[in-house]
This record gives sequence, C-alpha cells and structure tokens, in this order.
Amino acid sequence: MLEDRPTSARVRAAFGAAAGSNASFVVRGVTLAFPLESPLRAHIDGAQAGLSRVKTISLGGAYLESPKKLNVGDSIKLEVRSGLRTIHFTAVVRNIGAEGNGVEFVHMRDEDREKLRKLVSVIFTCNQ
Repeated sequence: MLEDRPTSARVRAAFGAAAGSNASFVVRGVTLAFPLESPLRAHIDGAQAGLSRVKTISLGGAYLESPKKLNVGDSIKLEVRSGLRTIHFTAVVRNIGAEGNGVEFVHMRDEDREKLRKLVSVIFTCNQ
C-alpha cells in the first residue's frame, strides 16, 4: 500500500469500502488471518526473548499473545510450533494490542514458507 501501483489502489479501495459499509467483517490486509481454536506455541529469540502464543495467523503475519511488551518497529526472530512442524520467521511488530502484538512476516526460508502454506491451508479447511 506504500507504493502507487494498481494493486495498492485496489487494497485502498477495499479498506475504504469496508469502512463505509455495515459489514460485519474487517479487511485486515491482502491475506486472510485465521483465528486458532488452540493457540500455537511460539518462542521469540533475541533481546525480547520469551514464550508467546499465536492467536491468529495468515501467510503474511500473526497476532502474538505475550507477556513481553514489544514496540512497533521491533524486529524479532520467531519460532512457531504446530505439532511436529517448526517454522522460523523474521517478523516486524506492526501494531500493539491490549494482550499482544500484530507482527508481519518479513523473511523466511522457502521450506518454512511451504510449512506455513500447509498450516494455513489446514486451518482454512477446518474453518469452512
């Protein structure tokens, strides 16, 4: 949305349409975020090290419930566990909520991206 491209205009239009309607949903971004019935365990590495729980997840980011207070713009290394899968991300804190933080995934290896795709696909199928 930062660049003046046709795709950015579509995203801005979607946000404007959702805000101006009586819709019972919120357009959060280009990808859908799925709430998890059972939060996933996650570990934050680095200066803000600690455990957290993933409450929602999408291909582009997640909402982490954590006792650690992060700041908007903090870059964190994140390890998410789902069953036997472990997915590693570099993420940036984009917003702060009462119980946690919204993060955007900014880097991951190809094999981690594929694990995330499979995880989100399973969650999507279960929510249908």
